[in-house]
Amino acid sequence: MTCVLIFGGITGWIGQMMNQLCQDK
Repeated sequence: MTCVLIFGGITGWIGQMMNQLCQDK
């Protein structure tokens, strides 16, 4: 969830892609 807040705030749509990676881990 932290990844979503960080990446989401910086990039936005890329944050969603990173969110999937964080959840995948």
